[in-house]
Amino acid sequence: MSLARFSDAFLILRAGEAGMSLAMAPMVLVVMNVVYSASAWPLGALSDRFGKTGLLALGFAVLVAADLVLAFANGQAAMLAGVALWGLHMGLTQGLLAAMVADAAPAELRGTAFGVFNLVSGLALLLGNTVAGALWYPMDRRLALVQALLWPPLRCWWRWRANRPKACAPPGQP
Repeated sequence: MSLARFSDAFLILRAGEAGMSLAMAPMVLVVMNVVYSASAWPLGALSDRFGKTGLLALGFAVLVAADLVLAFANGQAAMLAGVALWGLHMGLTQGLLAAMVADAAPAELRGTAFGVFNLVSGLALLLGNTVAGALWYPMDRRLALVQALLWPPLRCWWRWRANRPKACAPPGQP
């Protein structure tokens, strides 16, 4: 999922392009973090009652919506709506991903598991930021934001392909 996310710096760049003054740039981070903070605990509690998978999928969908709004927003209000969706995505996914790492790792390897998770997430975020930055100015910010829409479905397809039962494999494949 980190390939589909960008650094918060891209949100601030986008806010400037949408007409927000430099003095108001911190408002972008305030909006994102208020929504993230306000949503994380109730959504985490919801995942304890109903499971993590559905809410994680919803988090991916909200990320797609945030990227679309940010890509095509023409004014400050629409841009801040995209930032709020970004914060909601964070509230839906970050705690769930950490809980899934904790659930999957044996107790004696949890520290290592979190370290590997954060290393891989950081490298994927670096790659995602590199791709977005390479597309942002030479081409178009919309292309940089929309390309991120490809990563969540690709990851789901890849995971499905890796976990599908052997009976589902096409003839001639093990």
